[in-house]
This record gives sequence, structure tokens and C-alpha cells, in this order.
Amino acid sequence: MTGHGKIALIALLAIAPGLLSPLAAQTDGAAEASSADILYEEGDGFYEAGDLARARSSFSRACAMGHVPACDIYGLMTMHGEGGAMDKELASSAFRQSCSAGSPDGCILLGGLYLGNDAPPASADRARAIFEQGCADGMAVACTHFGLFLLDGMGGDEQRDRGIGLIKTSCNSGEDIACEILNGKGE
Repeated sequence: MTGHGKIALIALLAIAPGLLSPLAAQTDGAAEASSADILYEEGDGFYEAGDLARARSSFSRACAMGHVPACDIYGLMTMHGEGGAMDKELASSAFRQSCSAGSPDGCILLGGLYLGNDAPPASADRARAIFEQGCADGMAVACTHFGLFLLDGMGGDEQRDRGIGLIKTSCNSGEDIACEILNGKGE
């Protein structure tokens, strides 16, 4: 992995702990929202109490009802084997559902999953496409990661000027990681 790729992975890991904070629920129906919210809160309580198996079950059920933050947390738990077996396919599915619902966290986590140590080489292409789509959807953090991919030519052609431009735009929109990357590079 090149220097910029390592920076992208470090930036991803830096935001991951903040993803466990409660976010607004995004669901379809009022009755479903209520049930999903209850399951999410239940999962949060179990997680805080250290009952990871029950927390994972609650987040899984809330995710199945379309609760986007529950999908992010369920994906993280399955990715790391918290409360059950490690299962990157389940994590990928949860992050994909979250990302498709417009969650920047879900998109970043899905892209990061494709950059893991045990990811196949073609996964850089998939991660780049996810970050590119997130950037097109207006997610500044995705633009930062996509910019890093462009700088390195990771998962596609190298486009240094475009990559630096995206990172600068992200920094100007308040994305601290993008500013740190620019400051660290002296650009």
C-alpha cells in the first residue's frame, strides 16, 4: 500500500470510533420506525452494558427494518466479530444498505472494508467507485478518500491535479482530515 493509501486507511480508522454514537433514524413507516428505534435503543443499552451478543442481535433486527445507524453499528460489530462471529460479508451487506440509504458513514465503512488487509486486489477498484459515488452525492469525507485514490492511482488512473482539487474542496468545506492531509503534504 502506498503512502496515500495508508493515509486513507488511517483517516478511515480515525472516524470509525465516532460512528457508534446515536444518529437520527431513517425508516419508512411510523410503526416500523418506532419498532426499529426501540430495537436500536435496546441495542445501545446492551452494548453499553457489555452484552455484545444481544446488542448485535438488536442492531441486526433494527437494520433489517431500515434503521440506518443500526446498520452502521451492526456492520462494525460483524466486521470485528463483536457479539458473534466475524463475518465480512454480513458487514458488507449492512454497510451497502446504509450507504444506499445515503449514510456517509456506511459508504466510508464499505469502502474501507474493501481496503482491509485481507481484501482481494480488485477491491481497490470497488472502494474507489464507492468513494467516487459518495463524493458525487456531496459527502466531503468521501471526496477526501476519492482524492487520495486519484493521487495514488489506486484502483484506476492517477489524476494528481483532480485528487488535490477534491481534497482542497473537502478541506474548504470543513473536513478536518482533508486539511490535515494538505498540511502534512505542504500543499
